[in-house]
Amino acid sequence: MKIPAVTSLLALNDVQIAQASEGQSSNVVSMPIHLLYGGLNKVTTSVMVGSGNEKIGQSIEVVVDYGSSGFWIFGPNATVNYGSQYLGFPGACNTTPQFYYHSDDSKVFNFSGSYAYGGNSKILDADKAVNDTLYFPSSLPGASIPNIEVALVSSGTVRQYVPDGDPCPELSYDYGIMGLATPAGFDSGPNIKTELLNQGRISSSIVSMYFDSAPADSSISYNYTGTVLFGSLPPSSSYTGTPISNATTSEIVKLPYRYLARDSSRPGGVTPEGMCILGISLGGEFARNNYKKKIIRKRLQENSY
Repeated sequence: MKIPAVTSLLALNDVQIAQASEGQSSNVVSMPIHLLYGGLNKVTTSVMVGSGNEKIGQSIEVVVDYGSSGFWIFGPNATVNYGSQYLGFPGACNTTPQFYYHSDDSKVFNFSGSYAYGGNSKILDADKAVNDTLYFPSSLPGASIPNIEVALVSSGTVRQYVPDGDPCPELSYDYGIMGLATPAGFDSGPNIKTELLNQGRISSSIVSMYFDSAPADSSISYNYTGTVLFGSLPPSSSYTGTPISNATTSEIVKLPYRYLARDSSRPGGVTPEGMCILGISLGGEFARNNYKKKIIRKRLQENSY
């Protein structure tokens, strides 16, 4: 039975080069994902990194992110600082992540990586990394993904302001992020897609994602489950219609704007007294393939919007 068209379908890179289907499953690596009910929830996967985490049964909820390329989780004794109202400043509060990498027989090695999200409101630094196996509790005893490098974050700073003298509130933050985007020259890595390609375990750089449809009688709080496929498009039974194959573009789109005189609803000739900076960070493949972010700055009438 085909899943309705509302099923999520995402793909990286030009799908025309993939030419991957159910008949080429030997060059495809899959991974379970889910979208849990709740405010501000993200697409995640529950993963046990290494036999150490598998033995104690501790899985880590890792965000599956198309907008970044690095793959990290917290290492032992990591610290996350917060409390300052300024970007990059640690503040007076800190917490120790509850979910982190537990060492096993795999050798931890020195590594230098830095990761920033949300306009630098979240900055994390890794000084170690490990090459280990990914186990997925939702599919055990199913297939694992061996020989994957993961950075181990030792410290982080989250911008969450806490006034002086106030008690430190509980901090909500991600315990790991798996970036699926193609790495650019300035990225720290490691990148799971690049590793699978270099190891010959997938034959295409495409990464696709799809979700199973919810049961007809499911409630609004239903938790969606799905799959990420490295090296393949989703099976044709998981969607209807034709996937978009020419979404990538390099055209320059002009942003329409106009100056408005105060209390005016039409273009005016008054020189603006203030400045509004519109910052557009072009994420995903477009920004990474151009190796830079483009910032558009236009002078606008103060309080004109």
